[in-house]
Amino acid sequence: MKKLSLLTLVLLICNVALAQDKNPSFIVKSGVNLPMYSSDWKGAFVGYQVGLAVDVPLTSKLSFQPEIDYFRSKSEWQLDALHKLTISTWNIPLVFNYKITEKLGVFAGPQVSYIAHFTRSRVIGDWVQSETTKPDRYLYEFNYGPTAGISYNFYKKFSIEAKYFMGMRELDINPGFFNQFTNLNVQKMSIANVSLTYKL
Repeated sequence: MKKLSLLTLVLLICNVALAQDKNPSFIVKSGVNLPMYSSDWKGAFVGYQVGLAVDVPLTSKLSFQPEIDYFRSKSEWQLDALHKLTISTWNIPLVFNYKITEKLGVFAGPQVSYIAHFTRSRVIGDWVQSETTKPDRYLYEFNYGPTAGISYNFYKKFSIEAKYFMGMRELDINPGFFNQFTNLNVQKMSIANVSLTYKL
């Protein structure tokens, strides 16, 4: 039901965007990201991200850009054993873009994220314990917070953008609950990413 609600929200946003008088343009994005946690999960690896956005001009310099993207990443932390965390999210940034120059722009706005997959593992030598859970078992399914970044159009329809999302929600449902063998706290999750974009 929550996935259906998320999809409905995306379709509604896209429908409103496409209904504007000025011609919108679609943008495909692909890049790398680095998650950051306010908890003990420190050893984050670079993950990947793909997405689709609609850019709706409001003025000659300002535009509105709803977007949906998919993010996947892994992290590790050495404690009594090697703990591993894999997490996947669907993200919806709703940002406003402002052109500083013809090629350089900045953007900012709110973002909502849905945690679609969450796996914890514990490794001791050759022995691996793994636990794949629904996000709502130990984590809240939704994260939210502000996102902002900068973009540069370097060649025709190709641009590069750097973006940072600051997660505001404490994601753990039961913080400090360590009875499960890999139930280390996640706390707040933020994401930095760099993407290559192409305007269709």
